[in-house]
Amino acid sequence: MRLPHLFSTLLFSLLGASLFAQFNIGYSRFESIPVFKNGSPLPNAWTGGFNNPQFSTIELNGDALPDLFVFDRDGNQVRTFINEGTTGTPSFRHAPEFQKAFPAGLRDFALLRDYNCDGQQDIFAYAGGAFEAYRNTSANGTISFELAAAELPTDYGSIVLPAYIISNDIGGIDDIDGDGDIDLLSFGIGSSESTIEYHQNQSMELYGHCDSLVFDVATRCWGNVEEPGNSNALVSTTCKGVTPPTGKAEHSGHPGSTILPIDMDGDNDMDLILGDIISRRLVYIPNVGDSNSASLNINLQDTLFPSDDVSVDLEFMAAAYHLDVDNDQKRDLLVATNNTVDPSFNTTNVWWYKNNGTEAVPDFEFETNSFLVDEMIDVGSGSHPIFFDASGDGLFDLLVGNDNSRNITGSAPATLTYYRNIGTATNPEFEFVTADYANISSLDLQSIHPTFGDIDNDNVAEMIIGDLFGDLHLFENNPVAGAAQFTLDQANYMGNSIGFNATPQLYDVNNDNLLDLLVGEKEGRIHYFENTGTTAQAVFPANPTNLTFGNIDVDPVCCFGYSVPFMTTAFDSSGTTFLFVSSENGRVFVYGNISGNLTGTFDHIDNLFLESDRTSMHAAPLFGDGLMTLVFGEKAGGLSILKNELAVFPGINTPTSAIDQFSIYPNPFSTQVKAQFELASTQKVSFSLIDPLGRQLWQIAPRQFEKGEHTQQLTFPELSHGIYFLTMQAGSERKVLKVFQH
Repeated sequence: MRLPHLFSTLLFSLLGASLFAQFNIGYSRFESIPVFKNGSPLPNAWTGGFNNPQFSTIELNGDALPDLFVFDRDGNQVRTFINEGTTGTPSFRHAPEFQKAFPAGLRDFALLRDYNCDGQQDIFAYAGGAFEAYRNTSANGTISFELAAAELPTDYGSIVLPAYIISNDIGGIDDIDGDGDIDLLSFGIGSSESTIEYHQNQSMELYGHCDSLVFDVATRCWGNVEEPGNSNALVSTTCKGVTPPTGKAEHSGHPGSTILPIDMDGDNDMDLILGDIISRRLVYIPNVGDSNSASLNINLQDTLFPSDDVSVDLEFMAAAYHLDVDNDQKRDLLVATNNTVDPSFNTTNVWWYKNNGTEAVPDFEFETNSFLVDEMIDVGSGSHPIFFDASGDGLFDLLVGNDNSRNITGSAPATLTYYRNIGTATNPEFEFVTADYANISSLDLQSIHPTFGDIDNDNVAEMIIGDLFGDLHLFENNPVAGAAQFTLDQANYMGNSIGFNATPQLYDVNNDNLLDLLVGEKEGRIHYFENTGTTAQAVFPANPTNLTFGNIDVDPVCCFGYSVPFMTTAFDSSGTTFLFVSSENGRVFVYGNISGNLTGTFDHIDNLFLESDRTSMHAAPLFGDGLMTLVFGEKAGGLSILKNELAVFPGINTPTSAIDQFSIYPNPFSTQVKAQFELASTQKVSFSLIDPLGRQLWQIAPRQFEKGEHTQQLTFPELSHGIYFLTMQAGSERKVLKVFQH
């Protein structure tokens, strides 16, 4: 069977070289590798970590227990967790399969509230100086959302503008007046930038139901208080001079605060818990007014909330979230940092206060400062993993560099965290050994990235670490009982400095049996340093042999790419060299056409798409099957694992004699395609559709086709626009095509 020339040309132009380099095929998140710390398992080890998480509850799996939606402001990442706890005992399991259901592009804040009273949690999020809302349209067990309002309008009396909020803030989103619809509280603009605007929802007043989003500014000075510029304690104000704004572009000098409306005393009006960008504390202020006319009593405010227990102490900008996490029908308090600009806590950064009172009159008592975080691999901010046999037992251990870590005792230098592989060659298990491998913290570095290789022919691997300021540091290895023991040999090794955020890899780039250096950096390029020494003594030039290796720049427009190289020949059985380059936006770029082309431009043949930010990828054959397991460091300080579970090499189509031809049209498609294929013999044939994260979205059960040419119409379910992979299986043989939904 021959395709028409025009169609085959179009197909090639659409798919290009990536037709044979679909690295996501077969790979999916794999969170079943056990990890232990101090003898206890980490149930959410591979979640990815938290830096500035925001918490809400939502029903995800239909069991009537409140599941957990977490939006991390640092990196704008969504994390979803299934509630597996019992009454009084919280237990949440990371469930990444639900994360894709939430809208792309959420940023700065995202909180869930049921605004239309249908029993399903909707989304309120940030939208360029305003609130936006998404309606929960989930049905038949499928989670989905649609945009309800891109900017929530509010009537100031003389002008209608979007309800204002700055990106640093978290607004109060609740039923403030007790009438059944969702209202908004936020620091305003112009004359109310230090006072709280009350955007009262008029849905009940106008329509008698709660499902509309129509707001009036009831007051620009809710509670008759204002926040001074040098404190997060409130002061009283008469609210004189608080005049309506003149337009959306009016400037706000307000630096950042978090607002939680909460009825703490059971009197049916909203009190206030306030966090601020200049404070480590939360302030509680009781409302001595009523639900329609708030009056916050500054003489009763608690600036060390909760003062009768362990007070919140988080640097900077604490944010409080009111939700039931232990299934006792009483909402607790979670507190986390919400500031991505100034150094804020990135360990011990989620405080759980259990409600030992009632739902109507809560009594919050401190339980832990590491809620969920202590169940993860989380090394602070920025994680840079590498597989390396540190113990000398022939198994791949796990070492993780970080950018930094901060907790209540202050900022700590970057460290290497060591997890030893205590499993087998086919079933890895990792156990925490130390958070400061090789005493790296004593060097007072930041943003460290390790690589290992024997560069002096002593049959043991040396370690080179890159740091924040672009310097490389060499560590000599003098093993003890087979286990690596590293000591600093040369700081600022060989004078190599590349600017900022050096991410090195030792690899024999030019196949001369000497390990060369590839170094990624903040601006997004790859620097190649050729080893011109000998096997007994590596020599690297002070300036790169090639400043723009492969003409790669993972952020060619502006400004920061944070490139991390990983070169390997292990991804398919052909021995082809591939270069994987991690980046700031979470995408991993895959390059080919490398051998014999070291001074040329590499082919960008594919991408790995990840639900993470500022990735740092490494890989190793952990399961003894010859297939690479991928580990990804993330900005939030944690790790994610992708495992090849289809037992095929992802970089190459399975060699085949049974399938002579396989093509589809149209491509791009809407909902249907026609698959054309030719079989060399009678075979059972099946088709499946896989998304870029390796998840199977659709399949047709095998049925028998005779030898010869065939055309099969395939109808897919409703899909988001983007790239997918259509696989055809004939017996034990497989073909894969990249397809596009428009």
